[in-house]
Amino acid sequence: MAQLYADSALAIASKIPGKDLFVRLHERIGLTYHGRGAFFTALNYYDKGAALGNQVKNKSILAAIYLNKSDIYHQVADYVKSIEANENALNIYTAINDVGGVASCYINLSITYIALNDFKTAYSYIQKALPIFENDDPKSRGVASAKDLMGRILF
Repeated sequence: MAQLYADSALAIASKIPGKDLFVRLHERIGLTYHGRGAFFTALNYYDKGAALGNQVKNKSILAAIYLNKSDIYHQVADYVKSIEANENALNIYTAINDVGGVASCYINLSITYIALNDFKTAYSYIQKALPIFENDDPKSRGVASAKDLMGRILF
């Protein structure tokens, strides 16, 4: 039943001028499958949304898709693809000057490099993330996450 609603929403969105809503729906449906652990179904939706990236005005949607893909690849231990997806998201967030998105990419890249036991690279990314989070709010979740990762790297 849920899939029928999702398909109906996609059919309607495909007829609306501009592709932002259509791509956003692919991202949201992908997130639903992602959260349920259906990673390959989620990737299918993310890929369909990303394929329309050049037709999207709101590039943050596309960056979010790549960030979500990086998480899936990390969870299935495909670290090369995780890094690649993170770098795609990072490039978009940098281009649109979304510093929060940039910092999130740095955190994710750090986590991936920790999994690869490349602590030097992990540390370099976390050093980039921390000042961004501190600039935004010194008592934020981002600062806490960055400092936690720094501690784990230095142990």
